[in-house]
Amino acid sequence: MEADAVTDPTNRLKREVEPVATSDHTSPASIPNLPDVTTDVLKVSDVLGEITRELVIQDVKLGDQNHPDGTGGPVMQSEAERYRSIGAWMRENGGIDWRHILLQKVYETVAEEDLAKLRAELLQVTATAVQWVLAIDRRQGGESR
Repeated sequence: MEADAVTDPTNRLKREVEPVATSDHTSPASIPNLPDVTTDVLKVSDVLGEITRELVIQDVKLGDQNHPDGTGGPVMQSEAERYRSIGAWMRENGGIDWRHILLQKVYETVAEEDLAKLRAELLQVTATAVQWVLAIDRRQGGESR
């Protein structure tokens, strides 16, 4: 990490990220090194604060939520493959939008049966949703809700 990023938290942080073992080809483990990661930590922290508030609201409103996963099976695996194909086509033909990026991650997640892989996929869905929120905030001049 650069010294000025430590003394001035408004600077974008740049650091090398060690590969992490997770579930699939879209995980950091599939990329040898991720140099120059430039996510604004303060903005991410703000969004995570909003997520925490929503979790508290859900907890108060709904209590402990312990539902079955309902994942896996041929239908969800087919949908995951369909969204992977749509995403690949969109990337090759002018670009992909956030809706398709998120839906692809969601369908890949609900197709997963292995609990460790399911957990990793859920974290990827969450990170993708946070990235989308950050993109919205950037379009609105950097302001979050």
